Amino acid sequence: MLEGVLFDFTPSVEDTHHLPFLCDELQEWNISFAQNQRDVCPSADLYWDMAHRLSLPPQNCLVITDTREGVNAATAAGIPCIGYEPPGTSNNLSGAYAIVQGFRFVDPGYLSRTHAHALSYPAFIIRTERLVIRELSMEDFPTLYAMCTEPGTAVFMDEKLSDYNTELEKHRAYIKNIYPFYELALWGVYERESGKLIGRVGFSLPEDDSNCYWLGYLIDVPYRNRGYAKECIPAVLHFASCQGCRYVSAKIRKGNLISMKVLEHCLFPYKCTGEASDAWIYRINLE
Repeated sequence: MLEGVLFDFTPSVEDTHHLPFLCDELQEWNISFAQNQRDVCPSADLYWDMAHRLSLPPQNCLVITDTREGVNAATAAGIPCIGYEPPGTSNNLSGAYAIVQGFRFVDPGYLSRTHAHALSYPAFIIRTERLVIRELSMEDFPTLYAMCTEPGTAVFMDEKLSDYNTELEKHRAYIKNIYPFYELALWGVYERESGKLIGRVGFSLPEDDSNCYWLGYLIDVPYRNRGYAKECIPAVLHFASCQGCRYVSAKIRKGNLISMKVLEHCLFPYKCTGEASDAWIYRINLE
C-alpha cells in the first residue's frame, strides 16, 4: 500500500505549477511526501532516510527521480521507482518501473496503482459505501470461476468458459498483460465489511479506435437484490470518465430483465440492434 512519495527531481517550469496540486491531492489521500533538496546525491541510504523521516517502511514508498543514479539508488533500496523525463530530456531512466513526462495528469490514484503493480500487488481502484473495487489476483480465481460457471449466470455470458485450467491461464495472462498497461479493465467487487469477492465489474477494451469501452458486470447469486450493481456501476463510470473515456456501451441479452433494469436505473439510453438480435445495446456519453 502506498503511504509515501519521495520526490528527487528538478521540475520543469510547467510542472512547478502542477506539483502543488498533486501535493494537495496526496494529503487528501493521506499519502505523505518528502523532497530531496538536491544537496545530497541519490543513494539507497538517502531514500531509506527519507522514508524514515516520514515514519514509513521503505516498501510502502515510491521514488520519483529524474536521474539514472536515482533509479539505481531506488532499486538498491528496494523501493519502486517512477522516472521523470520532461519533453526534450533524455536521462536513461530505463530501470524505472514507469516513466512520466509531466505531472498535469498524474494523480494519487495513478501513483498508488503504479506502486502496487511494481510490487505485483492487486491495485485498489474505488471504494464506495459498501464495496471495494480492486484488481483481481490469482487467489481470486477459484471464486471467480465458480461465480461465472453458475448456471443462472453462465446463460447470460457472451462466451462459454473453457475448462478450469485453461481459464486459469487466461486469468494469469490477463493480470500480467492488462493491469500494468491499461487504466480501464475488469476488476473484482468486494464487500467492505467481509472482504469477500462478490462480483466483477469493469471494462473491455474498444474493438476499434472509437474510444468506446464495453461495460461488464456480474454479482454472485447470494449477493444479488442488495443494490450492489447499482452502487458500483456509477462509481466505475465516474472513474472511466476521469481516465478520459468518452463513451461506454453495454450488451444485455433480452432475457436478462434484472440487468436491463439496473442499467436503466443508471441512466443508460439504449437502442435495439435489430429484430434478429437477442440483445439490447446500451450506450452512454461520459463527456
